[in-house]
Amino acid sequence: MIGSQFINKHRQKIEDVNKPVKRKPRDGLLIPENAAPDFKVWLVSVIADNKLLKAMPNHDDRDKTKPDLVAKYKNYLIQWMASEQQHENQVLLFNLVWAADIQDWDWMLELADYAVVSEQDLSAIGFTRNAATFAADAVFQVADTAQKSNSEPLPVFTEIFERVDAGTWSINESFSAYIYRLMGILLMESEPEKALVYLETATKLKHDIGVKTRIDSLTKKLAKGK
Repeated sequence: MIGSQFINKHRQKIEDVNKPVKRKPRDGLLIPENAAPDFKVWLVSVIADNKLLKAMPNHDDRDKTKPDLVAKYKNYLIQWMASEQQHENQVLLFNLVWAADIQDWDWMLELADYAVVSEQDLSAIGFTRNAATFAADAVFQVADTAQKSNSEPLPVFTEIFERVDAGTWSINESFSAYIYRLMGILLMESEPEKALVYLETATKLKHDIGVKTRIDSLTKKLAKGK
């Protein structure tokens, strides 16, 4: 994974920074002193592209445009992350959001991982959640809908769960509870022991999360198997 050396070197449990930050998107250009010479070019470009997206009245047109924008900035971001430069990068942040919008999960995860360990601030582009919460929620919404409709599980949700469970992605307890709840539900048939642990964890994090019936069912099932 691009930037993995940086991530491995600096990875640690991130303190919970999920409190909303009230700040408008930056109007002017803020160029970090340690930024490479081409950073301003890419920054001006991504801000202009975002304005063009917002100006499109049709959501379908926006959705059709975003894959091209993600492709446009991908090589730059790969090189930037590999260089291990440590400064705020709105190009990365806009692309994190666009990658989530088009469900390019692998690229979104790569950007989100780098955003977490380099402490990128999504409020720079007008979001109040941190990068981990944003990325986890983007995947959770799709995975939860799939589970409720009995569709195929979303494989990337497991990767999200692993990050939350290990503490490498810091999200608030209430949202964490829903992450554990969904994983518990998904594993009820294939791995009931793990499912029970995850559902119990969900209850500890949010007592009214509504998994008592499932916990009772798993407890009885496991007791019969002994």
